[in-house]
Order: sequence, then C-alpha cells, then structure tokens
Amino acid sequence: MSSSEEVIEKIQSAVVDIVNDTIDGTLKPKAKPEGMMVAYGSLVLMALIPIFYGSFKSISYHKEQFVRNILFKNINVLTMEFLSTQQGIW
Repeated sequence: MSSSEEVIEKIQSAVVDIVNDTIDGTLKPKAKPEGMMVAYGSLVLMALIPIFYGSFKSISYHKEQFVRNILFKNINVLTMEFLSTQQGIW
C-alpha cells in the first residue's frame, strides 16, 4: 500500500507543480521604471518631434509662399505699368 500512496503523492505534487508553473506564466509582470522610460522616450522620438518639426516647416513654407506671392504681384504690377508706358512711346 505504501508504494501506491507514494505514487499518488508524486502525481499530486507533479500536478501542483504544473499548475503553479502555468499560473505564474500567465500573470502580468509589473512595469519597471526602465521600461517605462524606454516607452515614453520612444514615444517622444517617434511622434512628438516629427509633429513639431513638420509644423515649423509648414509655417516657414507658408511664409515663403506669402513673400513670393507679394513679390510676384508687385512684379506683375510693375511690368504692366512699364508696358503701358512703353506702348505710349511706340
């Protein structure tokens, strides 16, 4: 009888070990400060910096376009005035 009890006891301990291993494998580990720092640092590098860079680049592009439009309009006005004075000479 003692051998059958030993076998049952070994089986029970093996089942308990297997259950404990599977339960421990599914638990969510706590976040560590190093991991959180990497996550937030990568968020800044991959999201926020390009957004700010693109915004400033867009603003500078629109300023250049504004200046070009003003110069182009002034050149057109000067050209029209010049042509109108030249037509009077011809």
